Amino acid sequence: MGRFEIGSSLETVTGQKQTMREKIEILINLQQVESEATGIRDMLAGLPEKIDALNEKRREFEEVISEKAGLIEELSKTYRSYEDDVKANQAQVDKSREKLASVKTNKEYQSSLKEIDDLKAINSKIEDEMLECLEKMDAAEAVLKDKKDEFEGLSEVLAAQKKELESKAEMGKKRLDQLEQEERQIADLAPSELLVIFNNVKSKQAKGLAIVPVSDAKCHGCHVNLPPQMYNELQKGDKLQFCPNCQRIVYWKQE
Repeated sequence: MGRFEIGSSLETVTGQKQTMREKIEILINLQQVESEATGIRDMLAGLPEKIDALNEKRREFEEVISEKAGLIEELSKTYRSYEDDVKANQAQVDKSREKLASVKTNKEYQSSLKEIDDLKAINSKIEDEMLECLEKMDAAEAVLKDKKDEFEGLSEVLAAQKKELESKAEMGKKRLDQLEQEERQIADLAPSELLVIFNNVKSKQAKGLAIVPVSDAKCHGCHVNLPPQMYNELQKGDKLQFCPNCQRIVYWKQE
């Protein structure tokens, strides 16, 4: 049985000549439409999470880049502070040297020399810290450059993936509108009491399949063999039948 042509067979399926095979075909087509619509709804429901994941990945890279840039700025401030300290200490050394020419006692002379030596020692230690600071800055700048290059490539990939997901969502919504309209049209072709049975069976099935084919005497819903007499009757297609095991509506699918 193929997809039912809505409209062209409307008189047949809605009139007194409507056969059980035609009713079954309506249910098959209705289930096909519903299944596709459910798949699209599931896909649309999962898209925001996928888009959020892409955005989160981008934010993670931006945070790393911002963190490295902030570290470089802090190291730069520290380095400038060290420079100021060295200049200030050197200025004090110069003053102390000038003072040496005017000291009158050996004690004052030795005191000035000690002050100069102490300031030189302090500056030497600061200069070591400045060198270490420069090494950290160089390392951070190298990491930052690598991250920026990586981020540039990643941004293009993420943008393409996001665009693809958004396009998929747009097409999915359009297709869903079509399916929902088709679903209403097909449902209008089926007798109301048959729809009640169909929906009742569907509500009790984990996968939502209310009607399944039977071939070679085996139910395609639960894969259990039907009794021979029931299988023979099913091939006649003159009444609604249910799988004794899974309780789905079953129909004979010709080999």
